[in-house]
Amino acid sequence: MKNRYLLKMLSVQATLLTAAGILIFWLATDPVSAQTWHWAEAGPVPGLGPGLTPVGAIRAGNAENTICPWTGGIEKPPPGYVVGRHHLDPFAADEPLFTINGKNAQRFKANLSEGQQALLCSYPGFLMKIYPCRRTASFPGHVYQAIVSNHRSARLIGDGDGVEGAVISIPFPVPQDGREAIWNHLFRYRGESVRRIAVQTIVAASGGYFQVRIKEANLFNYARTGIRAETLGNILFYYKMHVIAPPSSAGYIELIHETINKRRGKRTSWAYIPGARRVIRLPQNVYDTPTAD
Repeated sequence: MKNRYLLKMLSVQATLLTAAGILIFWLATDPVSAQTWHWAEAGPVPGLGPGLTPVGAIRAGNAENTICPWTGGIEKPPPGYVVGRHHLDPFAADEPLFTINGKNAQRFKANLSEGQQALLCSYPGFLMKIYPCRRTASFPGHVYQAIVSNHRSARLIGDGDGVEGAVISIPFPVPQDGREAIWNHLFRYRGESVRRIAVQTIVAASGGYFQVRIKEANLFNYARTGIRAETLGNILFYYKMHVIAPPSSAGYIELIHETINKRRGKRTSWAYIPGARRVIRLPQNVYDTPTAD
């Protein structure tokens, strides 16, 4: 899909595109009635105040028109989309407004990250096509309803070590501090489960690269159909990863149980080491520990 960077909000637009791509998959597998979508697009959201989207974002665009208003996002997959296949570009007819390359990068320096500036200066063929703004992000109707309910019932535990009274998606659509914003990130709606093949690629300046292929599976306990805050328990999600390449690392498996209230129980994890042919606990995974890969 084309890079649809906003001139003044490059990283934000990239995030919206990612959400849009995921959304297409969700909508294809979890249809929502037209009535629900119209409710999401119409007027103020109950309990969140005027001018906000169902997830607490600002509906309006900005004065420069580099950020457009949110009008409900993508409601259905684009024509021709097949479940399980690659996502299609829903805006294939869009034309770029202009292009940023190494020759004119200095003109847009204030709107480019240091990494983008370095790429434009280092590689003559690298360029960025700037397209019109598209606020595509949206969610199934039951997610919006859960967020409104969470807004009334969710609260932090202790000094932000956990949260209670929230399920399905973000607990705090109008966060009051950084702790609530972090829990919004942890509770963001990602569907009920995900299976994928991930490829980690380390690229050298010379152009050479090294790849690690990983089979991943997630079960998001907090987003399961029919889940309620009182039956959620203390598990946020389950995660399993299985290294399938290169041969020197293949067979390594890791399992993680991510908790919600860290005072009631910390993250638990286990690993299967092919060379040792045994399963071990990984207490270091309780914290943000750098790993060899």
